[in-house]
Amino acid sequence: MTIADRYEMYNDAMYVMQHYGITHQTIKTLEEMCELGAELVRDINNDERASDKNILEEIADVEVMLLQLRLYYESTTDISVEDIMAMKLDRAVKAMPPIEIDIAELDPLNEDCAEPAANREAAEDAL
Repeated sequence: MTIADRYEMYNDAMYVMQHYGITHQTIKTLEEMCELGAELVRDINNDERASDKNILEEIADVEVMLLQLRLYYESTTDISVEDIMAMKLDRAVKAMPPIEIDIAELDPLNEDCAEPAANREAAEDAL
């Protein structure tokens, strides 16, 4: 998604919010969140009606609605959702015990963790 696309999406979200109003869009947000919850429950229960595509569609629906609420409420204050998210994530990380991470295990180009450099070179040659 380009910056221009994102700008247009934000403008569209604000236009829809202004058209329907905060009360209506808040109710619609709750409806969409319930639909996402139902789809996630189907997935957890291995219901054949559940699919990754359905879950992604419901996530998109919720995110569209949250974007509208976000734009509305951010326009009334001097703090952003990102600021609040950063504070909450920082607090969560600080509350966790330290863990040691083997960087080789996180390397997506390293299939067997035995020779990371060789795997990386092979992947780079393939590009």
